[in-house]
Amino acid sequence: MSSTYKKQGFCGSKKFGFYWNETERSEDNFWLYGEFNIFANNAKLLDDEFTYNINEALYFLKRTSSYIKDNISNSDDSKENLYMAACRYRKYWTYIEQDKYEEVCEHFDFDSPKVDEILEQINKELNKYEALYYSGGIELDLYSEISDQGWRIFLFRDQNKTKDRVIYSNNNGKNVFEVQLELGTVARVLSELPNL
Repeated sequence: MSSTYKKQGFCGSKKFGFYWNETERSEDNFWLYGEFNIFANNAKLLDDEFTYNINEALYFLKRTSSYIKDNISNSDDSKENLYMAACRYRKYWTYIEQDKYEEVCEHFDFDSPKVDEILEQINKELNKYEALYYSGGIELDLYSEISDQGWRIFLFRDQNKTKDRVIYSNNNGKNVFEVQLELGTVARVLSELPNL
């Protein structure tokens, strides 16, 4: 059940949760700005130096709760493999594709046919994964100011459907982290976020 919006709030726990602290509003009082953070494994994920649009941060996360019910993939695969599968299923570049692209750009002019050839090769590689993974888990929707920092967060369940597996990275999968939670924790925390 959604909570009532308060200028400062926290949903969940430091093992997995969300914090916001409104510090300013737009002139029309519609847009709320301030601190926003995601907690996982007892640590803040986001940089405290940024001011975030709280409306957007809460809206995108809240939207995830509407399709989380039965659409979660079950797997005991490694967090790294699940992260890569989730990214490739959505055709997001991982550090592997990014590194290939940067290497090519170092040696060729951007307008070179070789760059187009490498991009086509990367896209073919990504398309292969669509057939291998029928589902890439559930992506927690993060609005652009957060995803542009490199954050991607995916939800899976273990094979026995006893735990939520939150798998995340902020560098295209070079370093992947996981927090395991009691089954249903993520859906509960998202449902507790306030409607604005």
